[in-house]
Order: sequence, then C-alpha cells, then structure tokens
Amino acid sequence: MNDRTETLQEIRDANDEWRSTFDAMDEAVALLDAEGRIQRCNKAMAAFVEKSFAGIIGHACRELCFCLGGQKEDCPIMACKRTLQRERSVFNRGGQWFEVSADPIVDESGQLQGAVHILKDITEHKQMEEALKAAVARAEDEKAKTESIIEAIGDGVSIQDRNFRVLYQNLAHRRMVGGHVGAFCYSAYEKHEHRCVGCGIAQVFADGGTHIVQRSAPTDRGQLHVEITASPLLDSKGNIVAGIEVVHNITERKKAEDALRLKQYFLSEAQRIAHIGSWERDLATNHVIWSDELFRIFGLDPDKTHADFDTLLNLIHPDDREKQRRAVTEAINSKQPYSTEFRIQKHDGSIALIHSQGEVVCDESGRPVFIRGTAQDITERKQAEDELKESEERYRSVIENAFDMIQSIAPDGRILYVNPAWLRIMGYSREELSNKTIFEIIHPACQSKCSNVFSRLSAGSSVEHFETQFTSKDGRVIDVEGSASVNMADGKVKSMQCLLHDVTERKRLEEELFRSQQDWEYTFNSITDMVTVHDKDFNIILANKAAEKILGLPLLEKLNDRKCFSYYHGTDHAPEGCPSCGCLQSGESASFEVFEPHLNMFIEIRAIPRFDSSRNLIGLIHVVRDITERKKAEAERERLHHEKELLHEQLLQSQKMEAVGTLAGGIAHDFNNILNVIMGYGGLLESMPAITGTAKGFLSEIISAADRAAYLTRGLLAFSRKQHLELKPADLNDIIRSITAMLHRVIGEDIKMNIELCKDTVVIVCDTMQVEQIIVNLASNARDAMPSGGQLTLGTEIVELDEEFCSLRGFDHAGRFAVMRLTDTGIGMDEETRERIFEPFFTTKAVGKGTGLGLSIIYGIVAQHRGFLECESEPGHGTVFTIYLPLAAAADSAENDVESREYAARGRGELVLIAEDDVSGRRLLRVVLEHQGYRVIEAASGIEVIERFREHAQDIALMLLDVIMPDMNGYDAYEMIKQQYPDTKAILMSGYTADILEQRGIKELPVSLLKKPVSPHELLKVVREVMDE
Repeated sequence: MNDRTETLQEIRDANDEWRSTFDAMDEAVALLDAEGRIQRCNKAMAAFVEKSFAGIIGHACRELCFCLGGQKEDCPIMACKRTLQRERSVFNRGGQWFEVSADPIVDESGQLQGAVHILKDITEHKQMEEALKAAVARAEDEKAKTESIIEAIGDGVSIQDRNFRVLYQNLAHRRMVGGHVGAFCYSAYEKHEHRCVGCGIAQVFADGGTHIVQRSAPTDRGQLHVEITASPLLDSKGNIVAGIEVVHNITERKKAEDALRLKQYFLSEAQRIAHIGSWERDLATNHVIWSDELFRIFGLDPDKTHADFDTLLNLIHPDDREKQRRAVTEAINSKQPYSTEFRIQKHDGSIALIHSQGEVVCDESGRPVFIRGTAQDITERKQAEDELKESEERYRSVIENAFDMIQSIAPDGRILYVNPAWLRIMGYSREELSNKTIFEIIHPACQSKCSNVFSRLSAGSSVEHFETQFTSKDGRVIDVEGSASVNMADGKVKSMQCLLHDVTERKRLEEELFRSQQDWEYTFNSITDMVTVHDKDFNIILANKAAEKILGLPLLEKLNDRKCFSYYHGTDHAPEGCPSCGCLQSGESASFEVFEPHLNMFIEIRAIPRFDSSRNLIGLIHVVRDITERKKAEAERERLHHEKELLHEQLLQSQKMEAVGTLAGGIAHDFNNILNVIMGYGGLLESMPAITGTAKGFLSEIISAADRAAYLTRGLLAFSRKQHLELKPADLNDIIRSITAMLHRVIGEDIKMNIELCKDTVVIVCDTMQVEQIIVNLASNARDAMPSGGQLTLGTEIVELDEEFCSLRGFDHAGRFAVMRLTDTGIGMDEETRERIFEPFFTTKAVGKGTGLGLSIIYGIVAQHRGFLECESEPGHGTVFTIYLPLAAAADSAENDVESREYAARGRGELVLIAEDDVSGRRLLRVVLEHQGYRVIEAASGIEVIERFREHAQDIALMLLDVIMPDMNGYDAYEMIKQQYPDTKAILMSGYTADILEQRGIKELPVSLLKKPVSPHELLKVVREVMDE
C-alpha cells in the first residue's frame, strides 16, 4: 500500500513539474485530438485566446484562435493531418504577427492521434523585416547611384539573409552562377540540401568578422573556381542584417597553378631524362635547394642528405674544389654568370665529370640575394666526344692519305670537301673550290649522264658504280669511275660522298686499242694482264698472250668449246651473279675482285662492253690482272694494322694505369709519413728491456701491421711505375720456393698445387717483394676462380723471343726472357671480360669481395720490370697467365747483398740537421738520434734548411732531409747548399720520390735515399755509414 502511495505521489510530482514547465513556455501551446479540438493548453495559450482553461478544452482551435466557423485555407493543423509532418504558417491578428505550427502525434501503427499546436509571436521579427524594408526603401535612391558601380564590378557580388536566401546578385555574379535571387544559396549554387560546410556567410553571422574561403563547382562552361570574401551588412545601429559575398573568379589562376605544377613535373622529368639537376642558394641564409635529379647525379639520397654548399664541395675532387669555390665567389662578386667543369667522387668511389653553370640574382639595389644554376653529368658525353674525336682523326687520316679521289657534295651541287688526292689530280687549291659546284667540274659532254646519277643520289639511293669525266684546272679531261652514297638526316639528303678512281690512263689505253688497229695486236699481246674478247654468248673470240698462257688456251681456230667460264672457272655454265653477265645486259663497265680456285690466284676483272660502229652491244672485253701479290701485301698491311691496334690498346691501358697510379702516388707521401712514425716508435719500444711478454707480442703485431701497410703502399705505387724498386739479381725459382708454403695457405686445402720449375737457374734483376706480390695475387685470383676446388700449376722456363713474336704481341723488345706461367682449372673468362681485367677497379667479384686492383697492380709491376704479361682464358676451360721478365746478364749474380761489416750505430756527439714537415716524423727522428748520442737541430721546410745550415755550417756533420716539403723540397735545398759547401753530407728520405726524380730527369741520386717508412735500426745504420764515408 505504501509503495502504491509513493508511486502515485511520484506521478503527481512529475505531472506538476511538467505542468510548471508547460505553463512557463512563452509560446502558446495546445494539445489537439485528431479532429483539431483542444485537449490541453498552457497559460500562454489561455492568455492568447483570453479564455479560461474550461472555456478552451474541447473547442476547435480555429474557433478560438482565428474565430472561424470553418477550416482555414492554409491551416497547418489540417496540412499536418494530411502529411503527418510538421507544418507551419504565418497570420496577423490585430497588428500582431504569429507563426503557427503543428507537429503530428501518431500511434505505433502510424495513425494520427492528434497534434501539438504552437503559436509564436513573431511581431518583432516582422518589425525587423519591415525595418529592413524601410531601410531598403531609404536606400533605393542610393541604390540607383551604387547599382551601376556594383554591376560594373568584375567580381560577383551577392547579399544573403540569415536563412542564406539570396537577396541580391550583381551582373558579374549572375553571369558566373546564373540568376538565383530568392533561392537558398546552397541549393542554387552547389545543389546541397543544407548550408555548405565552412560557409563564409555562416561564419560572418557567427562572429561578425570577414572571412575568405575558396569553393569549386561544376557549371555549363566547365569547372568554376572562386575565392569568396564574406563580410557583414550592418544596419544603422551596427546590427548584422545580412551577409555580403564578393566572389572572385580564380578559375584562370587555378588553371595557371595547375599548369605551373604540370610544368614543374615536366621540368623534373626533363631533368631526370637529360641528367640535368638544378639548384638555388640564398646568400643571406645560405639555405640551399637541390632538385631530385641533382641528388641522383651526386649519388645521394634526398631523404638522408642535407643539401648545402659544403656537401657539394666535399663531393668535388680535391684538385677541382678550390677552382669551383673561386668560380662561385667571383660570380657573386662580379654579379656575372659562370660556367665550369669539375669532377666529383661519389660515395661508391666512382668519378663523374660535372658541367655546372650559374647566375647571380640581385635585388632592386643591385645587391646579390641568391645564386641559382644547373649541373649536368657529362661523363658519358665527354667519353663519347673523346672517342668520336679519336675516330674522326683515324678516318680523316685514312681519307687524307688515300690514293683515290674522295669528295663530298651538297644536294645543290656545292663542293663541301675533297681530299688531297683529288686536289693533286685536278690541280685546284681548296680556296679555288670554295665557290664552285660539281657541275662546273664535270665535263660538258657528261652533264646529262651525271644528272641521272645525281637524281638517284638526291632521291636517297646509293650508286654502286658510275663513270664520268672531269675537267681539270689546266683543261685536261680526267676520266673517273667510282661509287657514291648519301648521308641522310631527318629523311633528307644532307650530303653525297663519292669515291672516285682516276681511270684516265686506262681509258686512254682502251681508246688507243680501239682506234689504233695497226698497233693493236702488238699492244694487246704486250699487256701483262690477261685480256680476252668475248661475244654476247660468252665465247672467247680473242685472247692476248698472257691469257693464252695463264688460261691454257690453244689456238682459237682449234677451239671447239670457247666459253669463257670453262677456262676462267672450269665450269660448264656462267657463275650465278656474274658481274660480266650484268655488263652484257646493262652495257656499263664493271670491275670486281675475286679469288678463282680454278686458276689458284686472286684476280681483278674489269668487264668493258664492246659496241659496233652503231653503238650496238656486241660483247665485252675482259681485262684480268693477277693481284695475288697485291693481296698478299694487303694481308701484310692488315697484319701490321693489327699490330698497331694492339700497341694502341696497350697504350690506352698504360695511360689508365698511369692515371690511377698518379692518384695512388698522391697519397703515398702522407701515408708513409704516418707509417714512419708508427714503425719508428714501435722500433724504439721493441729495443727497450722493459717491454716483455704479452706487451712485446702486441708491439710485434703493430710493427708487422705497419710493414704490411708499407707493402700495400708499394703495391699501389706500381700503378704509376714510379715506385722506387730495389732491383737486384735473384733466382726466380728460389723466389717461388720461398713462398710455396704461404701459397698453400692462400689457395686452401681443396686446391691441388703443382710446382714445375725449370732445371736451370732462372736469374732475373727484380724487386723480390714485388715478384712475390705478383705470384700471391695471381694465386688468390685462381683460388676465387675455383670455388669447388681444382688444380693450380706454377712453372718457369727460359725462352728466346724473336722480333716477329714480339711484334705480333706488341712487345717492345726481343731477347732472352724468364717465363713464369700460372695455370688454373677454374671457371675461366669470356673475351669481353678478359679484355678488361687489367683495368683499374674492374672486378667480376661481388660487392665487398674485391677491389679490382689486383691485376692492375700486377700489370704495373711487370711493366716496371720491363716485362710483358699475357692472359689466355675461355669459359669453363680455366685461365693461363704468362709473365715474361728479362733474363739477367751473365755478369749478374743471384747472391744476396749481405752486409758483412759491422757498424757502430751510436753517435759521438755529431750535429745532425733534420728536415721534416711532418711534426710527428720530425719528433721521431730527434728522439732516435739523440737516444744514440747525436745532437740534433730541426727544420720544417726547404727554406728553413738553408737558414739553419748557414747558422751552423761549421758544426753540421750530416743533413737528414725529407724530399717533399713546403716552399722547397729537400733535394733542391741540398743542391743549393752543396754549391757553397760541396763536401756536405746528406741523406734524403721519402715515401714517394717519383715526382722530384722525374722533374729533374735524375735516374740515380748523388746521395743516399731512405724510403719511408724506415725502422730506427735501418736509419741509424745508414746515418753511421754516411758519416764514416
């Protein structure tokens, strides 16, 4: 019972709360049944109809609200009943305006049960509208004045109310989107049901500010892009009454932007295709922008590399870096463009040649603000230009030295070029031909015939053979025969090239034979060439003595079978494609060469048509020359040409080795200075009694590593053949025996090694360490070529190479040679690979597995020993390397130069002047010498050497000079001092003396030379020896 009471109380409370809320509403609200009768209403409704609740309930709303007996025509309640949707209308009562709405109440089955009837006083809103209308009316006069201005504005202008209804459009706006006054802007312009997201007018109504938005919409004339500036329209009190849109058509700007983006894309693609990168550098901030192609050219990842000027300078080859920096600086200072070429070294080690050009952009005051330009990788173009130039020079040489006449003619007949043979035969100079055409050179009688030839060439066809006559400068008639071809470009004939043979003499002989019947037989039979006269059926009707002898012809009267092919070819029919048959058909001469097995000789055949007095073709004349000896001579020339090409290839290889060797030599000086310090201090520590046990072992490893590094430097210097070799007689067999155990470790257990040494002593003058390096490198390569095991054979022999053998192989001298041959059973190489194996950095091994320097080093070492190197290989058949080294003279001995006498390494207080530009190296020399009892003074350059010597000239016992130093090298300093003090003793030191020696043309130094790195023991030994001399 209590629960029920509580529930009822809760219901009453809720009902009271609802009634309080219902009655508190400003709007007049009534609940209607399905017939429109009021079932319930709030106080506002009772006040509106001025009746009590009792006088309202049960009555139709039209009676109370509108005092109508029947239905109101636009009654929203009746409309709601029909549509089951919310309906609205507006009416006026006593000067007050009300908005009436009806919202349907339906049951679960969708049947109308009633409606919620709401009346809202909108008088104030109407008054605002009226005020607006009044304002508009007052503005009518101003409108007339401003309308023409607004209509004339190129941008579209529209005014919208708070419901986004279009109130006004100017002419530009109507032309842009069409006339839509009275419509909602979002449905009229963009076909939306609701206002647009980000609407500028909505933002104006929200915050009263000005807003700019961009929109895009399709129109009959295509896609329209606009920029809309939305701002408020205020009344006299500053209240927002509407929104104004100023619409600027940016379609063309958008198209321009799209076109710009497309151009930028095309530019990027063009840069990628043409390998041209672009850059720009802000001179104030030093900010640099690179195009993607520029990163690709430099071999850099745009995502991992910061583009700046220092990055570029670090990529530029050290020899070109300062030149490029100076070119950019001068361009900025002079405000002038620049164009340079420089090399870059990419991270993969490759060298590329770059063409760069740039221009400086200045501000209005003339101050440079930034510099921009392009960079293009011209490596391949440069290589192609060099190859083209070489090819042109080669072919020009052939043309210039040809015995036959060669000419090039323009399509209009102008003479573009003639070779020296043409000028010699025709008697003209080049200047005299500058304004002549070929038609002025052709004999008048041959103009018509040559016009046919010229027409064929002008049509783009080649002419294999033609005959004509030229008129020389002195009026002589020159008979020529030849062939012609055309040079085409873009489908048009650019020039015509003719190869002409002066046949004036031959023609003269032929004419004399034809005209001088009386002397014909004598002349005919005196010709050493075979001459046979044929009829149209290929019968030989006349033959000279040479033909009778060579062809074995009996007397013609006794001939039953007189067919020419029977005697020339030993056949019963004419050969297929016989040019002589063509001569009988065309009536034109033919000339050809062939090897005739039947005669066992090379012959040159000239088939000349025979005519009767009426110019009817009646047969032909064969003039046949035995050119067997000429062919042999041509074969000999071909052999000599092959030798020349081989020598040329060797020259190119030598130049490549020289280039890489120069690079290697460039670092040798500094590298050897470092090694010198490591080995020097290592040697000092090794001699100290306190260094024992593990520490001494570690120290030994350090010294050993430095020795190997020095060994590597000497190998690199072999590239340039500038390494100072320690040449002495040695037995090649002993060298191989001494490293056999090491070779077994190099090749591994799965490769069998055979040593086949010559029984005789094989003495050569060599640097033993370099020869060992040759053997080890070749064995290492052989091991890599036999991954699954195999056999390696190393043998020696003594051979005598004659001039012919050396000439065929491009060797520059003959004589007795020691031969070392290394043969493997590995995978072998194809011809293309074999031709490149001695190129620096060329390797067939995987990345990280080889440097491509091994065989190049070997090539340099062999060349430095005045030897030769050959390689034979085929895929699947292994490889053979054969090395020829000059055999030592009989007076030479293979005995080692062992120093027999002891020396006193310690000094006796003598003063030594040391000169070394490297601080660490100089400090080491002082420590070593002072530790052994010498006094030391120092110099850091050649100039300082001279100054120090002048200060202590009477006390200095010895100078220890580095060769390569700033200001003046050590050798030049020694030479200057020796001019005043000829008895001065000196020792030169260097890890790379090649440049100094070459510049001076010195083959042997007048003083001792210590090659860096040098151990303290060796240094003290040489110092003591020189002082005691």
